[in-house]
This record gives sequence, structure tokens and C-alpha cells, in this order.
Amino acid sequence: MKKLSAFIFFYFFIININSQVYDKFIIDSIEYIIEDPYSTENFEVSIRKYQNCPKGKFTIPESIYWNYNNKTYKIVGISENAFKDCVNLNEVVFPNSLKYIGEEAFKNTGLKTLNYPKGLTSIGYGAFRECKNLETISIEEGVTYIGNSTFSWCNSLLNVTISNTVKSFGYSTFSACKSLRSIVIPDSVENIESGLFGGCSNLETVKISDSLKKIPYKTFSGCERLNNVEIPDNIEKIESSTFSGCKSLTSITIPENVKTIGDYAFYNCIKLENVSVEVKTPIIINNTVFKDVAINNIPLKVPENSELLYKNANIWKNFKTIIPLKITNFYNNLRVEFYPNPASKQIKIELNNSELQEVLICNNLGQLIKTSNKTVIDTSKLESGIYFLLVKTNKGKATKKLVIE
Repeated sequence: MKKLSAFIFFYFFIININSQVYDKFIIDSIEYIIEDPYSTENFEVSIRKYQNCPKGKFTIPESIYWNYNNKTYKIVGISENAFKDCVNLNEVVFPNSLKYIGEEAFKNTGLKTLNYPKGLTSIGYGAFRECKNLETISIEEGVTYIGNSTFSWCNSLLNVTISNTVKSFGYSTFSACKSLRSIVIPDSVENIESGLFGGCSNLETVKISDSLKKIPYKTFSGCERLNNVEIPDNIEKIESSTFSGCKSLTSITIPENVKTIGDYAFYNCIKLENVSVEVKTPIIINNTVFKDVAINNIPLKVPENSELLYKNANIWKNFKTIIPLKITNFYNNLRVEFYPNPASKQIKIELNNSELQEVLICNNLGQLIKTSNKTVIDTSKLESGIYFLLVKTNKGKATKKLVIE
């Protein structure tokens, strides 16, 4: 009887060991978290450092083999805080199998360049926040969402390429990126959250997606050098403090579809000298919208036959003069945009509802340097400095400032 009892105990002991379920394992100082330990079909893991931070270049494979259970696991995620504070980690090569990156996974690392993998669909809060050496970001096609504070306080960030599959940005995605000078938000982007570029004190030019319906709270707040921005025609709402503290902004045009302008929207835009409103009936605003802006010295351009309405409208009536927009400008709604700016190798010109006829590039002395009839213009042979573009279209012409680095 004792022998039988011992045999039964030993049998169940062995069964218990063999049936034990593990939810993580460690290989080469990297901890792998099994996504579904009970699955018999999907063998997937996420990763995080276990002991030592990797240094230099770190390549994440698409899969990892665990010899304990003789299974190969696909790497689909990077857990929150996975490589946080790995200051000697300079580059990461991501696998295309990657689906998500957790919160603050690479916060305060030494990354210098970043290429998003195509399959990435979810990025947690502050995933690359405070990467002080990060200079270049390339977001591959397939990525649809860039999360909250993903790149905030990346003080060395200079170059950002965003694919046209991106649909939305979380709040403060690029906030306090103090070296960023220009950026293009592709027309695929349909939604952005508040503070997207707040505190980007050296941002000078930006191309905003034509698909947006609103510019949220503090999108450009504190962008002290922003001097070139065009509000897309589809914008219906400019929320509060959107352009507050944009001390280099000299001109603004409010498109005809705008219905509301929030408090402090243009607060402390001290160099503002031209304001145009394409809305026929004056938008109701309060006295904080242009707070600390000397609107009594600024002419206001409004649609023809709307001058009297604006002369009797609260706040709008305080502008220096109220004059009509030219009929051709108002109805043809000519828009000329180009990017990047500053540029080095080439620029691309975008037109809305018009056809390009000719582009003249002049230096700051007014001397003609180059002509073209193409929307993509080679600028690689131009010397560093300030230039002016005279863009002629079938519906009029526009002059823009270009900076060559």
C-alpha cells in the first residue's frame, strides 16, 4: 500500500511539473513576456530588458526560440518601461512583426535615429519622450496613429517624415521639441489632439493637413519663431490659445468655414500686422482672442460687402481699418504652399484650385536666381540664405519666403 501511495504521489508530481504554465522567460538578459500562456496556436511575446541595458545598436528579431518548451515565439510588442533610461542605446532595429510599443518604453534613451516598422499600430504614452539625442524620425507606411507625448522633449529633433497612412496624433506628440524648425502634416491626418507642437520654440514653418476640421487647444502655443502657417480651408474651429505666444507670426488668414475662435487664440502675437477674414458674417469673439495685440494698428481685410457688418461687430470694429478683400482672391480662394522650409535639396509646391504657370526664385536683393514650371524644384545648388518665391498660377500669384540651409 505504501509503495502504491508513493507511486501515485510521484506520478502526480511529474504531471504537475510537466503541466506548469510559464508566462515569461529570459534569454541573454532580455525578458520575454508570453502574450497568452495558455494558447496552443498563437505563440507571441513582448520584450523588456531584464538586467543590463543594451548599448549601441540593438536589433530585435522577428521571433525567439525557447528551448525549454521547444517553441518559437513571434515578437509582437515592447512592454512599458522596457528600455527606459538606457542612455547608451543609440539605435534600435524593429521587426515588421511588431504591433505595439508600451508606455515610456524608450523614454530617456540615447536613440539618434528612429524608423517606425510598418506593422506598428499602437504606441503608448511617452514611448520616446525625452530622447535628447534623437534627430531623425521616419514613420513608415502602415502606421495610423502617433500617441500622446510620444516625442515630447526630444530637444535635438530636426527631421520628421510622416507617411500618408497616419490618421491621427495624440496630445502633445511633439511638444517642447526645441530644435524642430519645419514639419509637414500630410493630408491623410484627420484628427490631432491639443498641444501638438506646444513649446516648439524654434518651429518656423508648418504645413497643416487639409483634412482637419479643427485646430485644437494650444496646438502652436509658445512657437515663438513660427512665421509661416496657412490655416486650411476646411477648418471650422480654432480652439483657445491655439497660436498664443507666436511672437513672429506676421500674417493670418481665417478661412470662410471657420465658425468659432476660442479665447486667447492669438494672444501675444506681437508682430501680427495683417489679418484677413474670409467669413462673410463676423464671428462672435471676446476681447481675449487678440489680447496684447495692437489691433488698432492693424488693417482688417474682410469679404466685399461685409465691411459694415465688421465695423459694427464687437472686437472686429477695433481694428485700424476695415477694407474689402479683392473679389478674385475671395472667390478663387488661391492657396500656395511649399515645403520643406528651411530646405536644402528640393522643395515641393502645392496649389489648391489653381494651375502652376511659373515659379521665380529671387535672392534677398531681388535678383532672379532660378525659374521653373515644375511643382518639385531642385534647390541643391542654391547657396545658404533667404530667397523669395514668386509663384504664378492661372488664378493669380503669391510671394513666399524661402530659407536655404
